Amino acid sequence: MNLPSKLFELQKVANKLYAAQKRIFDIDQILKNNKELHAATSAFEQAKKDATLKDFHVREKAEQEKELQNKISLSESTLYGGMVKNPKELQDLQKELSSLKKRAKQFENEHLELMSQLEAAKKTLEEKEQNLTDVKSKLEQQAITLVAEKEELANQIKISNQEYLVTSTGLPENMKKIFEDLFRTKKGKAVAIIDEGACSVCGLSIRESQIQQIKSSNQIVYCPSCGRMLFIE
Repeated sequence: MNLPSKLFELQKVANKLYAAQKRIFDIDQILKNNKELHAATSAFEQAKKDATLKDFHVREKAEQEKELQNKISLSESTLYGGMVKNPKELQDLQKELSSLKKRAKQFENEHLELMSQLEAAKKTLEEKEQNLTDVKSKLEQQAITLVAEKEELANQIKISNQEYLVTSTGLPENMKKIFEDLFRTKKGKAVAIIDEGACSVCGLSIRESQIQQIKSSNQIVYCPSCGRMLFIE
């Protein structure tokens, strides 16, 4: 196996290793920063605040109604108790009682509307709570699967690391460094196959003399366009 062939095989191993490492990184990000869980939690907390606020308004309106009814009872007792004889005072009491009863009717309507809003808020809260429970349950199962996958990937990385060491054995240190630098900068494509006389990555036509040089020697030929090492199967 000549040097270009050896580097091409090393690239295959490096790509397996990189893919496994990237997948582990992606899994860690999924487990740490789950947008679906954050959204479900935020929606539940907002619904909880809304329901709590509407419950407060309902209880506040009920207290106001109670106070108003006490005033009405007192006004009726004063008006019909026979203690007030003055026609003007009686007329004023009747006006006040009429006004209080109008306000009581308005309060009753407002109270009913607030209760309706509270019921809707409670229903929304139940829905958001159930959704949060469902999301947590789903993510727990997903986490089990992802953790198992991560463990499998960790084992694959151990195997690939060993395979990388074996495959790179015998490579000159300077050539190994050049390969690894290109692998990083060229996004996993340090070595490009010559396909139908052209670089398979950038498409530049390769001279026949260079193709023969790759086939017959250990010398590395670089693509004049993209700078990758060239290999022909």
